[in-house]
Amino acid sequence: PFPTRRSSDLVRKYINEAIKEESTSEKGTKEIILKNVKLLNDVQEEIKKLSPGDSLSINADYSAKKQINDLVFGIALHDQQGNLCFGTNTKLQNMPTLKVEGDGNISFHIDNVPMLGGKFYVTIAATSETGSKYHWLDKCCVFEVVSDSDDEGLVYMPVTCKIEKNKQISL
Repeated sequence: PFPTRRSSDLVRKYINEAIKEESTSEKGTKEIILKNVKLLNDVQEEIKKLSPGDSLSINADYSAKKQINDLVFGIALHDQQGNLCFGTNTKLQNMPTLKVEGDGNISFHIDNVPMLGGKFYVTIAATSETGSKYHWLDKCCVFEVVSDSDDEGLVYMPVTCKIEKNKQISL
């Protein structure tokens, strides 16, 4: 009745083989340019694989050709089927709208990556407050979450099990 680790591995292998990695696409006015997008661990090493519960920083350099008064940076994580797993931006994170000119760096830090396993694609964007695209890098990075757990599903949830003999919960 429950899927076995072997069947789960076969499904993941099939998905990995059946879905080809799509190339990065970009769009926008390019009044600001995003570049050098990197996925980093806690000690600032570039990574492509991590385990459930690991931390992940998505870093990018930017260059604004002229002053931008309404800048919002955002990220999105998609699975191999194109499903949005997570998305946020500086506005949703209650940061003030940015005014920038020249060069800088943006970093989004995820303390605990909740995915149980699979490949995930990172999109990073620089937009206006109203959503106009300055620079949008779709699927610019990919990372894989690898788990040695036999747990099933999409997300990792730490669980503690406790069995107590001769004790029942009464309502």
